[in-house]
Amino acid sequence: RQIVLYCYGVSCLQLFVQINWTGPIVDILYPWECEKTDEILSRIYEQLKSDEQKIYHLTKAPHYLYLAKECLNQLLEVTEFKTVHWWLLRCHIAHQQILDEITDSLLSDVDDSLQRSLQAEFLDLAENNKLFRSLLLQLHLEAGLLLLTFHQYKVANDHFEKAKKLSGISFNFTGALGVRTKFQQTPVSQLQFVASKVEGCDLQSKITHLNSLPVNLVLNDDTVLEKVKLSNPDDITTVELVPEQAVVVLAACSAMQKTSPAHRLRQEETGAILEFLLDSSSCWSIQSEALRLRCLNECDSSRRVERSMTQMENLVKEARKSGDEVGGRLDLFYSVHPPPLWKLEKDLAQIFISLGAVSSALQIYERLELWEETVLCLMRTGRSGDAKNVIQDRLEKKDDSAMWCLLGDITQDPKHYLHAWELSGHKDSRAIRSLGAYYASKKQFEKAVECFEKSLSILTLQIGTWFTLGCTLLALEKYDRAAEAFRRCVGLEWDNFEAWSNLAASYIKSESKLIKHWSEAVKCNFEGELWDNYIGVCTDVGQFTQVLRAYHRLLDLKSGYLDVPILKVLVRAVVEDIEDANGQKGMLIKPKVLSLFGRIVSKSATEFDVWHLYGKLCGSGLSSNVEENEKAVQHLHKALSVGTQKPAWEKDDVFVKQLLSVA
Repeated sequence: RQIVLYCYGVSCLQLFVQINWTGPIVDILYPWECEKTDEILSRIYEQLKSDEQKIYHLTKAPHYLYLAKECLNQLLEVTEFKTVHWWLLRCHIAHQQILDEITDSLLSDVDDSLQRSLQAEFLDLAENNKLFRSLLLQLHLEAGLLLLTFHQYKVANDHFEKAKKLSGISFNFTGALGVRTKFQQTPVSQLQFVASKVEGCDLQSKITHLNSLPVNLVLNDDTVLEKVKLSNPDDITTVELVPEQAVVVLAACSAMQKTSPAHRLRQEETGAILEFLLDSSSCWSIQSEALRLRCLNECDSSRRVERSMTQMENLVKEARKSGDEVGGRLDLFYSVHPPPLWKLEKDLAQIFISLGAVSSALQIYERLELWEETVLCLMRTGRSGDAKNVIQDRLEKKDDSAMWCLLGDITQDPKHYLHAWELSGHKDSRAIRSLGAYYASKKQFEKAVECFEKSLSILTLQIGTWFTLGCTLLALEKYDRAAEAFRRCVGLEWDNFEAWSNLAASYIKSESKLIKHWSEAVKCNFEGELWDNYIGVCTDVGQFTQVLRAYHRLLDLKSGYLDVPILKVLVRAVVEDIEDANGQKGMLIKPKVLSLFGRIVSKSATEFDVWHLYGKLCGSGLSSNVEENEKAVQHLHKALSVGTQKPAWEKDDVFVKQLLSVA
């Protein structure tokens, strides 16, 4: 009986995944014989809520997921089957993806199931058994991808590293000469992804390659090549990976996209990984996810966006086909963690919008009943009246708090948010969050803080709400509480440079100038405007080495950048041998300061203050080093020459005294 219950629960989960993720679509059966199917399904939708967060209302056959979880939970109490916790973890993977937002309750269930899954005795045999090694690898990948969803990046990375070690492969990026376009004559270095196998660490894969993999469409552009054409292809060694090894590479790509700041280099790296995966034979889940990621990676490229659109349409069409044979589509599905079908179509709609085909995107949103996206799409095209009509039609059919929130967004009338809050029984975090945003826009910050805190008490994993709460507390000059809010924000999204910057600002205002947070901020926004603030804070707290780094970066960003007060601080630190914040003597940074001045005068050769400070840095002619004295005299002479060329210099008493001092 227990074996039958186990197989029934697993089969229900697999069928639920096939219907909502992989396809092909099959007829849905109901394990009850009565006429109250709609009523029973409605109760199941309620049962699958987590922290009052509803599942997507067009999720098909939710009773399969409900039955899978019930069967497996019942088995936990009566059996010692080794993989029940693992299948329950997979239920949590599917459950989280059909919820509107990530929830604390589900995170707690995930942690419990994961810890118990890792304690299964058969996994201890992985070191000497190829099959068990493959299973343990899949478990670590599933855990890592799921924890990424809950913003637990460090723990997720630990699981990815363990999976990589078990896979017996190593991989990195390298460069090779080649061309990207049909008319390029001179080969230049191109980013390439390479992988190699560790000897004596093979995997026993039971996954067979399918003949019916998703089609990889060719580019067919009149300028850009399908892929980089290398001058010497033999420079890059190719290896044949089994699917378990390929999925480790795919997981590394997914992790990089979620944990590294958005940047052009990240796009190039992602493209190189996906090109590597698509060139090798693989299983259905890996191929389809690699194609999906390539679509998203290339959708902002004018020469590749058309293929991205067509490829995404093909993926949707493939998954929505009807049929009985699922084949190997479910192989490694949970180790890939692809989005459900409606999210795939939502990505397609976003590509349509980027191409200007807003009406096509609108059709998708309306068919999927994604009302918020529908309203935003109508507002984008200036059809605010139609947007209101959509909401009113929905409210006539059902008094729904989400629709009242959307109506509040359009009309900016707070009574709609309040009605939604009351309608939900004070459980809709979206309603009270929107009300807080309204109060913040009207500068009613005390009320806004109260609303944000209520929203976060319902769902604590809201990145945007933590950030907005921090900004509101900054406006109220409650710096300690603001710092706590921004700490929670960067804990969930470490590459949010604005949160790091505001966290540092909170500490400064509260007289706790922690330079670490500014350092993290500029890491996440290396090309941005934070460097001006960063250099000021570093100077203020005496981090002279970081001041030099920031000054060089500002010279890279702004040709001719000059900040005399900061240069005065650096020169004084060297001349008077002042210790920095780390206890390092100022004289130790003299070579670096001299190098900085050399770079500055090469771009700003007509600044009196710069030449004057340069001369002081070289000892003002009072050094025991003859060569240094000669340099000091040259710099001071240059300062005098530049100063006397300044218009009407003789009428400025203060400046005349400076010139006399230099003379």
